[in-house]
Amino acid sequence: GQGGRATSCRSPWSSFATAAQLLCTQRAVLPRLHQVMPAHSGAPTDGDEAAAPLIDPRWVKGLSKAEAAARGEYGVEHMSKARAEWAGKRLEAKEAEPGNPEVEAALQSPAFLELRKELVIDYNLAAVPLPEAMAEMIAAVLPKVSELGLSQMHRACSPAFDPAAAFKGTRKRFNGKLYWSPEGARLRGAYRQMVEQVIAPHVGDAYGCDRVLFQAEPALRMQPPSTQRIGFPHTDSIYFHQRGQVNFWIPATRTFGTNTLWAESAPSRGDYHPFVAEPGQVVRFYGNSCVHFTLPNDTDFTRVSLDARAVPGPCFDPDPPEARRDGRALFAIGGYYAEALRQIDGTWAITAGSMRREEAPEGDKPGDEREGDAE
Repeated sequence: GQGGRATSCRSPWSSFATAAQLLCTQRAVLPRLHQVMPAHSGAPTDGDEAAAPLIDPRWVKGLSKAEAAARGEYGVEHMSKARAEWAGKRLEAKEAEPGNPEVEAALQSPAFLELRKELVIDYNLAAVPLPEAMAEMIAAVLPKVSELGLSQMHRACSPAFDPAAAFKGTRKRFNGKLYWSPEGARLRGAYRQMVEQVIAPHVGDAYGCDRVLFQAEPALRMQPPSTQRIGFPHTDSIYFHQRGQVNFWIPATRTFGTNTLWAESAPSRGDYHPFVAEPGQVVRFYGNSCVHFTLPNDTDFTRVSLDARAVPGPCFDPDPPEARRDGRALFAIGGYYAEALRQIDGTWAITAGSMRREEAPEGDKPGDEREGDAE
């Protein structure tokens, strides 16, 4: 089975397992925490209570920067010097060049304003076995996941797992070569099913369109028990994503309290609350302008989830001025985005050839465009 293949020293994925072990044994400094505001009313079930968010004082400035980004500015507090300079240039380009008038009108339509609202969507796990496919892929690296389950993958990493140990970098390792490997084939198939059966129909029906652009490669997120948070408070606009993009957050484990993503329900509202969800559900939210972040996970459960993003066809700008590098448009169809179309019979299908990442040479496959571990 998969476990025997992964445990062999000759396994092509043995380096991933070794890296995961090393990451789980690195020590980290316990950050100082303080309370800032009470949690949103969406409390977890089964007796688990969501505590008021604990925010490191060092994050507060970053949070204000992200809130500024929600109002159309760019937060550069946590960016590298090169990216901060690029952000300034992109902002200048956006101010100098007006947006596509048809896209601007679509972004102000009642349909899109409704699509921006936070919503939990149920789907059929038998038809779209995405959590099971994620577990199968991860078990290729950590065989004990098959026995312990995804929520205990930190135990699969190390029976003596220490929450003060660093877990940084693991997400990127799972997102890259492993996702495109034979072991990731079932997850890639399940993601196509998620797009064609859940995300594209939902966006198309909500907006009233027959074309949806979506994130070609989803981002795999892991948040083990830890004394550290992952990333910093931010909006996706900081990373030059266009305004017509809506986030679909897909948990593969039960999420609650501090092991989940926290967000405000509308831009600049500040009502930060946890996403309480379980496998078979998708949380839709407007991550482009709603501040979102994680907290140090003080539960005994690892959270595993996928990020996906989608844009209704009329809201898609193929070349927004703020998202160019060296004259080349970022987030293009056939790169970051792929296309799904409504068929004559009402079903949805991904346009052949639009998911070119799968066909790209190894060195040309784009990774997660966001800097650091921002989620």
